[in-house]
Amino acid sequence: MVSNGGESSSDEWKDFDFSTVDVEKARATRVLPKQEILRILVVGLLGGAVVWLMYLALENWAIKSLFCGTPDTANVCTNASLISFVIALVVTGIIAATILASMRVFRAIVITAATFVSLGALWSLLNTRGTVVATLLTAVFATGLYLFFALIASVKRYVLAAALLIVLVTAFWFLAQA
Repeated sequence: MVSNGGESSSDEWKDFDFSTVDVEKARATRVLPKQEILRILVVGLLGGAVVWLMYLALENWAIKSLFCGTPDTANVCTNASLISFVIALVVTGIIAATILASMRVFRAIVITAATFVSLGALWSLLNTRGTVVATLLTAVFATGLYLFFALIASVKRYVLAAALLIVLVTAFWFLAQA
């Protein structure tokens, strides 16, 4: 077929630069840089270890000494271990989230909240261990959970990432209690 001035229609694209066309599809997740993964690893290991050590300090030096002296506070005294663990989770979680946010880790607060809520599900497993083993297990679990939730939080759509985190934290609680 001949068009304008004798040129064929197949030559319409001869001057088009195909290298300028972006043929890659947009990713649904963002890539985690190696530096960010390293930061998460360090904070996970340290944060997990600090949770258990802070729990021990709170239980022995604060909760038991304050609430186990009189019969009026017997209910608090019987739950001193769990109360100390929850306080240690919250305090350490706030510190870890602050550190990660200052390091510009993507969705640091959401990742930290999911990690430390999930760590709370491990109370029955950790409470039956010795101090050294429980500290190591908490550090390992915290690191693994941090990395896992960082991967889930890297989904670009915030609502989808938040929904996935909620579902996965809930599933983790059910699995840990089974």
